[in-house]
Amino acid sequence: MENSSKRPLISVVMPLYNAERFVGESIESLMAQTLSDFELIVIDDCSTDGSAAVVEQLQRRDPRIVLLRNEHNAGAAETRNHGMDAARGEFIAFLDADDICVPRRFEKQIAFLKAHPEVDVCGSYYLIFNDRDGRNHGHYGHLPLTPEEIRCQVFFFNPLGMSTIMLRAEALRKTGIRFRNCVCEDYKLWADLSDRLAMANIPECLILYRQWEEQTSARHQQRQVESALEIQRELLARRTGIVLSDDEARRLSRFIHQPELVERGDLPFFRQFLFRFHHAYRQREPYRPKHFERMLRNRFIYFYRRFNPSWKVWLQKRLFRIALLFH
Repeated sequence: MENSSKRPLISVVMPLYNAERFVGESIESLMAQTLSDFELIVIDDCSTDGSAAVVEQLQRRDPRIVLLRNEHNAGAAETRNHGMDAARGEFIAFLDADDICVPRRFEKQIAFLKAHPEVDVCGSYYLIFNDRDGRNHGHYGHLPLTPEEIRCQVFFFNPLGMSTIMLRAEALRKTGIRFRNCVCEDYKLWADLSDRLAMANIPECLILYRQWEEQTSARHQQRQVESALEIQRELLARRTGIVLSDDEARRLSRFIHQPELVERGDLPFFRQFLFRFHHAYRQREPYRPKHFERMLRNRFIYFYRRFNPSWKVWLQKRLFRIALLFH
């Protein structure tokens, strides 16, 4: 039996809301970790099903489980903040109540953070599976890996999976940055931290991310797009000084969030935006030109090849690189 007065190495924060079907499996995946020096802080956000009862039953078997309860339904951001306030570990890890850890997740992340003391936040690749049929529906294995890659790619998408995260508790607390209430509260946190802490991903799948019916409504997806776009506009203004008009934001949103809507006539705008971004970024940020310029070129060519033959794509790759030198 664990000594509850001993400070654990890791505090795992798990928000809980109406996940009775899944939370037991999620917690069992934690109990099967090869590294066992952790506490699990489950925060029930006023569930209306039997979620808390499932946790209570498991708590009787394992004293590492701590169950807290919100006084009112607070949402994911405030609930995660509540869990972080209660965390005693040197490291804080996250796991949503419907996701699953592979057995060596903690072992691998602790080893990585100890081998890379300059890194404060560590994520990983993850595999998406569908709860209805159990089939795999995507392997997020193309995420940026290094702190430098994440610092520049966070402008375009969320580079870290919430349930994959382990971070240094003291480093986060020193920033004073917390989750903020919005639809994409995890993306907002990484954007806020992007110029304060070094973040990296391990190139290995350590989490199984569950998709189920209540996550996939069109209404929720549209709210996510709008929330992510606001995060990106705020980040651009803060870190590069680029202030997008509403029209520019809407046009840029097609390239970032709705690529199927991009038309040939949108290409000049996107090309000019990338040049503008390149100029502003290199004035303010330390970066390796080769990597950064390749990222910008690849983003443009992804859309350019949709409307042009291969010989024009080949030529445009070279012209784009040359044009960056003059912006």
